[in-house]
Amino acid sequence: MLHFLHDCGTAPATKTTEGHHFRRVALQRRILDAHGERPRLGPLYGRLMARAAELGLFRGERRTARRPPMDVSSGRGFVFVSHTGEVHPSGFLPVSAGNVRGRPLTEIYRDSALFTPLRDPSLLRGSCGACEFKAVCGGSRSRAYGFTGDVLESDPYCAYEPGSFPYRDELRSLTESTRCRPPGAPYGA
Repeated sequence: MLHFLHDCGTAPATKTTEGHHFRRVALQRRILDAHGERPRLGPLYGRLMARAAELGLFRGERRTARRPPMDVSSGRGFVFVSHTGEVHPSGFLPVSAGNVRGRPLTEIYRDSALFTPLRDPSLLRGSCGACEFKAVCGGSRSRAYGFTGDVLESDPYCAYEPGSFPYRDELRSLTESTRCRPPGAPYGA
């Protein structure tokens, strides 16, 4: 499905919510394209592409620029404040880091014991922690919490096998600029 969204991402531009793996796919496809390779895709991909063509999604007049997937997720560039002032890493992650009635939002976001570890991919556990894409994907912290009760555990819906992508040097060069700041580092560092 994510490869389909990538390939249809210009007709119209694609944006995912809780689709962290889409950033991994976009990077993989960029590198594979540079090597003149295509990923192995299953029958669902073929059916989706055929249906998209039937609907006219690939006519030139509907194409737009591909939207780069944003590296924004729970606690990393995103915050949710409920109607009662409770601050959560996302609307899908029902764990509070505090309340804006008692503490400034900027302080909660920058310094709370919940938000700070979410911005440090080296703290992820399981397959997410072992994954070479953790700095740009990180998996869904909401699903990890929903299944395990731990926001730093592996995303149970990720099918990627860490270490299986063959072009590690190219990947490393693309992901170096996306690494999160260490906890406590000043903004702009």
